[in-house]
Amino acid sequence: MKGNHSKPIEHFYRKSGLALLIVAFLSTPAFGLPIGPYQFDVAAKGETVGKVSVVGEASGNNEGLRGSFEVTKKKDGAAMTVKELETFLGQDHLNWFQKVISINPDILGVDEPFIDPPDGGFGEQWADDRPWYFDEFRPPDQLPPGKTEWDESYLLDSNVNGSTLGYFDFPGGQPINTSILFVTFLVSDFGNKVYDTLGGFAWTARIGADGFTDIIALGGPAIFKNEYLNEIKDEFGYRLVPEPATLLLLGIGMLGLFGFARKWTKSVLR
Repeated sequence: MKGNHSKPIEHFYRKSGLALLIVAFLSTPAFGLPIGPYQFDVAAKGETVGKVSVVGEASGNNEGLRGSFEVTKKKDGAAMTVKELETFLGQDHLNWFQKVISINPDILGVDEPFIDPPDGGFGEQWADDRPWYFDEFRPPDQLPPGKTEWDESYLLDSNVNGSTLGYFDFPGGQPINTSILFVTFLVSDFGNKVYDTLGGFAWTARIGADGFTDIIALGGPAIFKNEYLNEIKDEFGYRLVPEPATLLLLGIGMLGLFGFARKWTKSVLR
């Protein structure tokens, strides 16, 4: 697999979200200093399998976020690769889900909130038809009309390297004093339009008076709201894997119907 990228992609509409926080944002850093890191453990199948870590990073005069999901689950004494962990979890692949929650002040012609990137991409930038942050397949050899922007760094496979799934976002190009609120989640895609969430974080980018991007807040954990779930379902046809309690209730309900059917059958046959 190809390694992580050193070149940031400065395009707001591909990478842009903020959820209700249980823990307050980390304090705003002093000018010129990166914010974070923000970290959290990722649990699945009743055990910790990895860790997400993100930190503000400078790129020239702009700031953005760079981070990763690192597998900590071991196999034969060494950390599993991302692919091995995906097999262990019984899923198809990991990716990220990102959403623009608000833009302040509003930008003419941009409706928020929206999934980042939207189906097919935004403006001149091409994106696939999945709800996830990194594209899971390449565009056609000839980009669709009106689309001129895409490169390998947007591809999911380009961001998987051994035990690491990378993440980066360097928003830019908005009017001075624009603040953009984001939410980003690690997601587990089971390959049949069913997914689960594995934790997330929220962050804020602001375009300063000098026209450069500053990361002014980063923290979490972020809450995966019902509105995100409904938007993913309505726009992309993906549904969240049922909670164990929901499955249990469904099972009890089916057993109840089965018992009722048996009793009804016996009463009819008497």
